[in-house]
Amino acid sequence: MVTITDVARAAQVSKKTVSRVINDHPDVADATRQRVQAVIDALGYQPSMLARGLVQGRSNTVGVIIDESAEDVFGYPLYSENLRGISRVLSRHNFDMLVHFARHETSYTDLYYQRRVDGLILMSMPVDNPFLPVVLGGDIPYVLTQRVSDHEAPAHWVDVDFESGAVQALEHLWALGHRQFAFLIGPPNKTYARLLLRGYRQALADRGQDIREDLIVRSQPYISASKTVVTALLERPDPPTAFACSDDMMAIQVIQLLQKLGYQVPGDLSVVGSDDALIARLASPLLTTIHQDAYRKGSLAAEMLLEQLGKQVNSPSSRQVLLPTELVVRGSTGPVRSR
Repeated sequence: MVTITDVARAAQVSKKTVSRVINDHPDVADATRQRVQAVIDALGYQPSMLARGLVQGRSNTVGVIIDESAEDVFGYPLYSENLRGISRVLSRHNFDMLVHFARHETSYTDLYYQRRVDGLILMSMPVDNPFLPVVLGGDIPYVLTQRVSDHEAPAHWVDVDFESGAVQALEHLWALGHRQFAFLIGPPNKTYARLLLRGYRQALADRGQDIREDLIVRSQPYISASKTVVTALLERPDPPTAFACSDDMMAIQVIQLLQKLGYQVPGDLSVVGSDDALIARLASPLLTTIHQDAYRKGSLAAEMLLEQLGKQVNSPSSRQVLLPTELVVRGSTGPVRSR
């Protein structure tokens, strides 16, 4: 392995001069810089990122904080796309990624204050996370992959337009003749769940109809309502003909429950998901769902954070980016069946 000593000896300079060249120190003559760089290239020397980080006072590591369990993250393909986008950008700029599963009560700000990471990317963060105020009001470089407020807030985030996606989904179901809808929505402390429900409410209000509160079921992410709950929804007077779910895993589990109860999807009932994770394209029937570009969201979050860290990246100047959504129509939705 080529060392900094080998480079210094071949270039006939001190190790300190080689270090200055590696770290772009201005106090090096141009001729010396060119000679040292030529030796580095010729010998194939790879500087230690840890050593460079110590010199620069940085760890060259970004902490990715996910407020979910490891089981949920590794069990839901959308997170893989988020992380792939983040990792691709970070590796291009010689940064490592530290993934930290921080449930609601777990502190993650110490990762920065102990200098283990240079900044944070916060994923799936609930609005009531007790450590969010420290991040939002402090000196930690950060980017959220979702808003932590329904409204515009002074925060760095990249998110997708859930409201627009919900409107598109309901317009699709309405055009198929559906008028009664059950909504299986994530917990209210998750902004995406509130925004989806807001979009559905708005789309119905535009058609002179209110959401039936008795057909709204709150659920933890990636877990459908139980068979008892789904059965109870279908046994109500004027039951739903369509189910709108706040993630694809939940939607697929609902389809499976309905099939076990003897219903055909989409013959008897229609189901819509949200996210367009890989499993939506593997379900039976193929799932109609609201598409979001999870890879793009992850890569943008990484670019925005690196921009805060002083890296020259092709990042938007805005500290808030809203990505579009699009309804992907597949086989889980169809015309309402007359009763």
